[in-house]
Amino acid sequence: MIYRIREYDIHPNRFSDFNYLFYNYLLPNQQYHGTKLIGRFINEEKTKIIAIWEYKNINHYYAIEQKIVQTELHHKAEQFKKSIPHFISVQNYHFGMISICSYEGDFMFTEERHKKIITLLEANKRMTTKELANMLNVSIDSIRRDFITLENRGLLQRTHGGAILKQQSLIYPPPPNDRYSNIDNETYSIAKSAIQFIKEKETIFISGTSVHYAMTDYLPNHIQYTVVTNSSVIAEKIKSMDNIHLILIGGTVKESGNMTDTIALNMIQLFHFDISFITCGGFNGDVLSTTSTDVALFNKNIIKNSTRNIALVPHSKMNRTLFSKIANVESIDIIITDSKAKQKDLSMITTDLELIIAK
Repeated sequence: MIYRIREYDIHPNRFSDFNYLFYNYLLPNQQYHGTKLIGRFINEEKTKIIAIWEYKNINHYYAIEQKIVQTELHHKAEQFKKSIPHFISVQNYHFGMISICSYEGDFMFTEERHKKIITLLEANKRMTTKELANMLNVSIDSIRRDFITLENRGLLQRTHGGAILKQQSLIYPPPPNDRYSNIDNETYSIAKSAIQFIKEKETIFISGTSVHYAMTDYLPNHIQYTVVTNSSVIAEKIKSMDNIHLILIGGTVKESGNMTDTIALNMIQLFHFDISFITCGGFNGDVLSTTSTDVALFNKNIIKNSTRNIALVPHSKMNRTLFSKIANVESIDIIITDSKAKQKDLSMITTDLELIIAK
């Protein structure tokens, strides 16, 4: 194998522009032609990025590059870069056999390092700053900064010389077979309350969680509307409803039947939704969160592309902060929860929005 190491200097306040360029043009084009992204590493200030790509050999690299420069995605990427002059500059790139660890240091992808820290704390209950610095091959100062960030997000508690887990932060969803077979009454009550907002000729987005599955039992059948979903399970269940124009987002299908990868992310940029029914793994009154970074990014873009966002939050998700942030509560127009939600959890909501308690 051979590796191409590319280093980018990002001009101040242009990190989001670079992400748009990377995820919409550079990454899908490389992956389509057979390149493997080993890692994308960023400094704390988000002004420098290192991307490491894997090829079979140097001939493999040249063959891919010759194909890429002829693609429409490449031309769009070049046009995008020209539209925002000087926001990015490539410092250097070279080839070689490398140790990925030697590039982690301060350039290790911060969110990935945070996830590793939480995983290690869950396994060991307590970790010292020095232990984590050695295991992750980063400086002690970097770990201390990580501790501050994670403590501010409510995920850990700093101690003398280390940290302990404040709460369980990586709570994974149930297996697909259990997700839809053990739906409780509270979830059904939220689903029934949600469907009242579906209006004729509107476009709605629903995903593939248990509450979305419950919604399919109550979807209106007397009006015409469009349903966009990234769940093959949901699509299969409602495809026979003649009054629904059904659109299935494509991508790599997970075991759950959901699609949230780069292909799916690119597809949702093609749509605008009148209403999106958003779910999360945790809601602490201020932030909606989940365990998966790709799900978080996918939902963040759904919210951005929607006129109204309705969050479906069962009581079991309240007062919980998970690893990956989806959005601030200010991005949500309505929250629907169930009758078992505790008043102290509801009082934590930090903005004025419509709150519905489903019966």
